[in-house]
Amino acid sequence: MRIKSKVLGFLAIGTLTLLPNSIHVQAQDVNEKELFITPIESDKFWERMETQKRIPKLMEFLKSKYEGNYAGLYVDQENGGVVNIGFYSIPSEDELSKVTKLLGKDVKVKYNKVKYSRDKLDEIVNELSAIIDNTEDNIVSISTSFSNQKVIIGYTDDECQRRLYFDPPSPV
Repeated sequence: MRIKSKVLGFLAIGTLTLLPNSIHVQAQDVNEKELFITPIESDKFWERMETQKRIPKLMEFLKSKYEGNYAGLYVDQENGGVVNIGFYSIPSEDELSKVTKLLGKDVKVKYNKVKYSRDKLDEIVNELSAIIDNTEDNIVSISTSFSNQKVIIGYTDDECQRRLYFDPPSPV
């Protein structure tokens, strides 16, 4: 089932069971609790999945219509599935009416003025990854936050948390 594979792609740890009128989530860690999602939460979940299906078409439209002004988008699932669209300069409401048509009137959309595009932030991460010395094992991660317009570098002094993130693979 295509939708099942997409849903499972969202989960990092645990299991998800899809039943006709409910969703059951069970954490992999024995100390975590099982979660049962109500029919209302299930409806919201499937509404968000429908919105997710429309995102690729929206991105194509934004890239072509607002070339040079469109910076990227993300869906804020923690705050109700709001679609956040970043622009260097926010177009007028009349110009953005097609966004509502593509996503649907029931989808919440927020337009944000941004300094960096998602691509630019990813480019910075790639440059940092290339610059950092391969022997630096205190760096545990380098990532972006388009919503916060930041590049995040995870660093630790704790030997147990260190990952040899940039080391080349071991020879076979």
